[in-house]
Amino acid sequence: MPRNHGPWIIKASRIAYQNPWFKLREDAVIQPDGAHSTHVVIEDADGICALALDNDNNLYLAREFKYGLGRHDLNAVGGGINPKEPSLKAAKRELKEELGITAKKWISLGITNSWTTLSNSTSHLYLARDLTFGQTEHEGTESIQPHKIKFDQAVKMVFANKISHAPTVVAIFKAREYLRNDKCQNPKFPPEVGRQINAK
Repeated sequence: MPRNHGPWIIKASRIAYQNPWFKLREDAVIQPDGAHSTHVVIEDADGICALALDNDNNLYLAREFKYGLGRHDLNAVGGGINPKEPSLKAAKRELKEELGITAKKWISLGITNSWTTLSNSTSHLYLARDLTFGQTEHEGTESIQPHKIKFDQAVKMVFANKISHAPTVVAIFKAREYLRNDKCQNPKFPPEVGRQINAK
């Protein structure tokens, strides 16, 4: 049954490929200009991106070989959200697994959507404070090296394209604005962003 999708009309859909992590959906569509074509959508689980910052202004990032890029990359802790799992619970789990860090204070930095034409996945951004360090719990596909860096140096690395992972870049700049506004006690964020969530 054809259905409207914004200015597009979806005539039919089929799953062209799927695995435990995502589905590749192919839609037969009528484009906004009236032409008939196909459009592909990656149906992926939402994810998290967690920046860990200690009281000495050090960020704790993860350096890992990224298969799609074919090179090592430096980024904040990230991972998928399990079905029915709250995003904050996923952020706590991934930070503990990848870097062995737990945090008493969590600040929501909102969301980002990286690939809006082809993917429906949303990344939930968090800033973790009041850190405690323990053992990592890496998965079999992970070979992660913890990377400690001053926050200001991380900002410089973003401008130098040495940190290019989109959710990490957004989280770094949102965290910078949050920290600036937090110090002057004059937050400019809407209520859902910059909201402190005490860990339980």
